[in-house]
Amino acid sequence: MRVVSIPTGLRLAAVCLLFSVPLAVFESVVVTRSPWWRIPVESMKASGLLAFVLFAPLALTLLRARRWALTVSTILALIWCAGTAWMAVRDKNTSLGFFLLGLVTYWIVQLYWVKFELGRSFLDPGFRWFQGVPEAIPGLKAMVGRGSNGQTFKVSRIDQDGAYLFFRETAVETFVAIDPKIVTQVSLAFRNRQLSFDGRWVSLFDRGQGARGMGLQFEGLSPDAKKDLGDFIESLRGEGHV
Repeated sequence: MRVVSIPTGLRLAAVCLLFSVPLAVFESVVVTRSPWWRIPVESMKASGLLAFVLFAPLALTLLRARRWALTVSTILALIWCAGTAWMAVRDKNTSLGFFLLGLVTYWIVQLYWVKFELGRSFLDPGFRWFQGVPEAIPGLKAMVGRGSNGQTFKVSRIDQDGAYLFFRETAVETFVAIDPKIVTQVSLAFRNRQLSFDGRWVSLFDRGQGARGMGLQFEGLSPDAKKDLGDFIESLRGEGHV
């Protein structure tokens, strides 16, 4: 999958991952129990540099919506928290114990946030590794574009923020010509209901054999449109499709 327009939520989650750097710097002070007038500068530099080297590349990788970055971040967070707990017990450092509570809270919130952003419909097509294409929601169609230039797609996932559309065969020129900077119109149809929204392309994937798909993020929804979309999704959920 290729991200063509980074969603704001994912961008913020990746940036907040770098908050681990000042946390590592502050921990080096707590571990040494140094007074404010004699802080361990060298230890602070080493801790901050190590955290930056470990988590900065992961933050950049998250901007490309690579799920393995979440797995690696989780492993590093567990090692970090376990090491801090061990030092707190070994040194009987009460301050480090309180720091550990804040550290665990930070990582729980941060990792959950990243998982939530990566799980949005326009970034997660919803297919398993052994599937060539996602499983379509029965009866749900999406028309992208206006008039004779519009194209019909199947929908594999949808929520109140966007949807993932896919098709098996289409002109390569059409697929390549998608511009993430241009707001497009998408119409959703299910049974006797139809809704229209503006959206922006977020991600593209190509599994070969003519199977291609795109993640679309809805934009500029009015309160009434959000309510209509919510009711639309509830009707899909009521039939077990979402």
